[in-house]
Formats: sequence, structure tokens, C-alpha cells
Amino acid sequence: MQYFVLIYFILFKKNILVLSIQAVSEEVRRQSSLFSVVLTTGGVGPTHDDVTFEAVADAFGDACELREEIAGFVEEFVQGAGADRSHPGYKLATVPSRYGFEFAFDYFLCELAFL
Repeated sequence: MQYFVLIYFILFKKNILVLSIQAVSEEVRRQSSLFSVVLTTGGVGPTHDDVTFEAVADAFGDACELREEIAGFVEEFVQGAGADRSHPGYKLATVPSRYGFEFAFDYFLCELAFL
């Protein structure tokens, strides 16, 4: 049996920050001391200015590392370019070391997703 779960969030605060590890880290740390859930959007792509993973790791005294479980999915998308592990796409698989994730099927998009 499959269940659909809808979760509502009441937005208490919205911040637009300069994309620097220090600025995002300080704000995540500050907001996490005030709220039980802090959502971030953007800044997790493969370009040089995508710093959210590093900033969240820093906010909680952690560091980022390449996770093989995610790297396998990245390889499917970058292998056509003959890419090695220095390809910018692998930045998507470099996440906080304490990052936990689950594989699930996204019934809305009809594809495998990370949670």
C-alpha cells in the first residue's frame, strides 16, 4: 500500500544572502538555534559559486566529502563527456560527512530521488 504525505511549513523568515560560505554558515547556525527546521534553497550546483553544502557543513562543525553512493548517480550524467572525478558535476556528490540520505521513488516526478 502506498501513502501520500503532505507536510506543511509555516514560513517564519526568508533571507537572501550573499553566496559566501561564511555568510550562509552564520545564518544557518543562527536560524537553527531559533527553529527546529531550516530550509535552504539554491547553491548546491556544480559551479564555483555554489557553496551551500560547504556552508551547512561549516555551520555544524562538519566538512564535506565525496560520497560514493551519490557519485555513482553523477557518473551516469557526466560519463558521456569523458569526465574523471575532477569534473564539476562531482561537486554534487561532495556533501557534509554526516549527511544522511535515503533513496526513494518520487511519485510526483516518477523518478528515483534522494531524501
